[in-house]
Amino acid sequence: MTSSPLTLIELNPGDASERDWIRFLLSDFRVEVIRAPDFSLIRPGALYSIYNHRRLSLPADFLAKIEGAGGCGLLHLGDERFSGDFRIYGSFSYVIRNSAAAHLACPGLLNIPIGYSNDLPDQTFIPASRRRYLWSFAGGRRPWRTAMAACFADIEPHLLSLPDTQKGETHISRADYCSAMADSVFVPCGEGNVTLETVRPYEALEYGAIPLLPKRALSDMYRTALGPHPLPSFSSWKEAAAFVRTLRSDPQGLDLLQKQTQDWWRDRKSGWPKAVSAFIRQHATGEERTDLKRRFGDWNNGLYQPRRMAELLRQQTVGQVAGRLARLASSAGRSQPRNAGVWGLSSSPSAQPETEKPVSPARKG
Repeated sequence: MTSSPLTLIELNPGDASERDWIRFLLSDFRVEVIRAPDFSLIRPGALYSIYNHRRLSLPADFLAKIEGAGGCGLLHLGDERFSGDFRIYGSFSYVIRNSAAAHLACPGLLNIPIGYSNDLPDQTFIPASRRRYLWSFAGGRRPWRTAMAACFADIEPHLLSLPDTQKGETHISRADYCSAMADSVFVPCGEGNVTLETVRPYEALEYGAIPLLPKRALSDMYRTALGPHPLPSFSSWKEAAAFVRTLRSDPQGLDLLQKQTQDWWRDRKSGWPKAVSAFIRQHATGEERTDLKRRFGDWNNGLYQPRRMAELLRQQTVGQVAGRLARLASSAGRSQPRNAGVWGLSSSPSAQPETEKPVSPARKG
């Protein structure tokens, strides 16, 4: 069966960190990628992608043309703070986004996992019972990561790299990071800056490691993103470390858990391209645009911030909330530019759409 064509128009001037994962999710299509950061290209039925880590801003005339063209979708990435101006969703026939949130649920909107980062080098698969490290973690030093690592410190052998980049300390190389993950039984996957989900569990799974996931009393974000799963999840890192201590002297148990997680990941991952393609084909008609407009048309009303803050608070511990409030208090008196914290795309007269190029999926896995 010949795959259908799909034009992916990238509105950012550079690659998203999820590029390879997105190419995999779209692998049921023959994807043609065009980069048009000046918003000049309007093509009916195209999927437009944009990534941002703060607020999202698209020109009004561009959105009007998109709505008139019909069948266009939006791929919205990198909005882990849930701070976009979601009113733009109503201009598209459907929306696909990562960083799942219950308060954004709507017909015509599909949440996808964050997935792994780009250019993961191939590594030889090693059974869990023959791996060099019982656990490993490498990432920039943060208070919550230091506390997490302390819970595992006595579990040997392990590899830990927590450089203080503000003092000039450097990360281990990406090659060493990936090699360590491919030679580790467990990888504690600490939360990101504001939400629980990060790329780390997906990278661990790609290398056959078993991710140890955080969850909260009011939020199990990975279950929201992935559905029911066998990945070990814990309310505290002390619980996670105790779990590792229990299994470390059971090589058969380690291999069995590794097999369970790998079998699940292989099956779950292989189903995502079909789910995404089915969603796009079903919603390209734009029948749910009315729902998107109704849901997000007045998103900047008085309920916006309470909804957003409630979603973010559900993913924090009491200590993290206290720390964030303290940091906010310490910066309260500082003057800020009017648009501080607003990241938007702007058109450039010199920016022209790049030459169209067909792209094949980077990692079909």
